[in-house]
Amino acid sequence: AVEVNTLLGDVLKHVGCDQSHEQVHYPALLALVSTALTNSPDAQTLFTMNHFQGLLSVFQRDSVSTGDGVTRGVVEALLAHHPGDFTDPTLVQHLLTFCGALHDSINALTTDDEKRQLSLLITSFIHQVNFGNDFEQQLDFYVNARAAFSNLDSVLVSLVQCVCQLAMATWGKIRGMHTGKTAAFVRACSAYCFITVPSLASPVTRLRLYLLSGSVALLNNCLGQGDACMKAAIREVLEVAGTQETITFSQSGEILCPIVANLASALIATPDPPDVSPPLYLLRGLTNAVRTYSWPKDTDLQAMMSISLLHALSAAAQDVLPYHVHSVEGNDTLYGGDPLVKQEAEQLSSVLLQDVLSHIKGLTGIQEKRSGPLTQGLFWFHLYTHSSPVTLYEPQHAYPSVHIPPPPSSSCPPHKPIPPPLPLPPDTLLLLLHIYAHPSAPPSLPPPTPTHAQPPPPPPLPRSLGQKSHPG
Repeated sequence: AVEVNTLLGDVLKHVGCDQSHEQVHYPALLALVSTALTNSPDAQTLFTMNHFQGLLSVFQRDSVSTGDGVTRGVVEALLAHHPGDFTDPTLVQHLLTFCGALHDSINALTTDDEKRQLSLLITSFIHQVNFGNDFEQQLDFYVNARAAFSNLDSVLVSLVQCVCQLAMATWGKIRGMHTGKTAAFVRACSAYCFITVPSLASPVTRLRLYLLSGSVALLNNCLGQGDACMKAAIREVLEVAGTQETITFSQSGEILCPIVANLASALIATPDPPDVSPPLYLLRGLTNAVRTYSWPKDTDLQAMMSISLLHALSAAAQDVLPYHVHSVEGNDTLYGGDPLVKQEAEQLSSVLLQDVLSHIKGLTGIQEKRSGPLTQGLFWFHLYTHSSPVTLYEPQHAYPSVHIPPPPSSSCPPHKPIPPPLPLPPDTLLLLLHIYAHPSAPPSLPPPTPTHAQPPPPPPLPRSLGQKSHPG
């Protein structure tokens, strides 16, 4: 090791004597670095040599040639032979120079496969940089990397994900109790994501990253940044729907429906902005985005997304929301049980329900079989919103002579049923059941059930349960 360090120092001395022609020796110096990394039996010792670090500092980004592939070989050798993560700021800066030279070599003649390989190489380098608990230095590195690799979308996606992970690591360190310094830091992380995402070309990727960034911002109590990300995600729904030039609507449906359902679920726990008057402002925006786009008639995307929104509106209208974000007050606390919330949810749900029913009734002929999944979705929505805890936890109400013990979680408080915000009319429910049971028959309405009809009597009890025991 001492001899190698001495040899590298002699090389640096000869190169330093002729700085005017320093760039002429770059190919030979790169080959020397690659050979030292490949043939070194102990790479960890090589990285501790001061002359090896000095040899790496010779190269400048604007002067490194990438046409012969030596630079890429040096980066691959550095990543392969370096033990563990990169924690030395000087070595990280050298690698950033080499990777920046590879990024600058991309031109109009570069193939997609070469871009993919370079993106994987640079992403691997980014994931290996770890400054431990120095989160500020880690964020500074991500800022420099964004400036260095602005033309590779996959690298930018990795950077946004790394910054979100950095914000969550901060949240884990302080266990959700932010101080003034940590709150400013996570706001800077949220701003980084919000600025970086619009530069991506794919609207699907932008939608997913906006949803991820908004969720992370809300968990860190960055309400302004979280609200901005959620609004941007709602706008991206229309952008994804308008990309039928590159992807088919069947592919768009497979992508959009799960993302819209996740977005609607996130909006349940997202508080409304303080400067808006109608409740459920964000859910109304997502509803308008789904309804205003001109969807093709041969797809069921709008109906499927409308059913997902019906579930979200039903949950958002409850007196107590089914879940909350840590240290963030939900709409149930902000509005304090205001009846305007339920009125708004009922109004939006009625419009969505009419759209779904109109779409189902319009499916005729060979397209009638498509009504099955839609009616099933509405049927399950009706069951979820009208399920009574009595039938689940107290079946002895139906059979008074049979005693069934309650669930083992007796320490939990008793569950009080919440009236559903959107009851389906009986005629509509019967129509849905008829369409689902007979997809090939025309959707005619069965005769309504008389309101004065008595409920059917309970089934007879088994003799062994109905008999009274007598003393011997």
